[in-house]
Amino acid sequence: MKTYEEKECSKLSFFRSENAERYKEYAWKNPHMDGEEVVWRVNNNLDKEKYAYDVSVSNGNSLFVLVNKYFKLPDDYCPSDLVEADGLPMRSITADAYRRMRDAAKAEGFSVSVSSAYRSIDEQKQLYNKFLKDAPASEVDKTCARPGYSEHHTGLAIDVQGSIPGGRNIAKTPEGPWVRENCHKFGFILRYLPEIVEITGYDAEPWHLRYVGETVSMDMKAKQIKSFEEYRERFLIGKDI
Repeated sequence: MKTYEEKECSKLSFFRSENAERYKEYAWKNPHMDGEEVVWRVNNNLDKEKYAYDVSVSNGNSLFVLVNKYFKLPDDYCPSDLVEADGLPMRSITADAYRRMRDAAKAEGFSVSVSSAYRSIDEQKQLYNKFLKDAPASEVDKTCARPGYSEHHTGLAIDVQGSIPGGRNIAKTPEGPWVRENCHKFGFILRYLPEIVEITGYDAEPWHLRYVGETVSMDMKAKQIKSFEEYRERFLIGKDI
């Protein structure tokens, strides 16, 4: 599809008539984008300022839940099926997939483990406030989610580490490339890639994995779609979201 034209874009399955004026304005500001990109971006509220356009997440337990700087979980949210893997809490489907990935890595001579998984909203608040003691919010927001906006609340996100302890060290280990090339086989995606910082609002995090199920992770890999925001809007609308 070429530049935004309402008549053509209205044929898209994810076109929303209530966003028509926003599509036009966003297309005018971004003439390099094709119409389909304009539509999925606006549907994700990327035409709005981050943290300034809250949408309450209604189904936090959905496998396809979107939690980011526009979509916020309720303050009392907690996953209903938390279990432990590597001594850390996460949803049972995440734990099963993680164990399979960990064991596959081990079979190839790599050491993959989890350094962080589910966090309550209170825990995220403490973490965020800790970072605020050393840097302004504009800087902290690049690396740490505000409470209620973190994927870690869902139990579907894990931070992984390699042979050097600490998730932020994984890029320095042989496990980093292995995870990057293989995580999709187990239902995970690398959520915060350097190519999509403008979309996610976070600096690249090669340690942060999000479980989306093998069907989605494999399809995202095949279609070479980098952001969950884009894939979810274009291909998951109408499913359990």
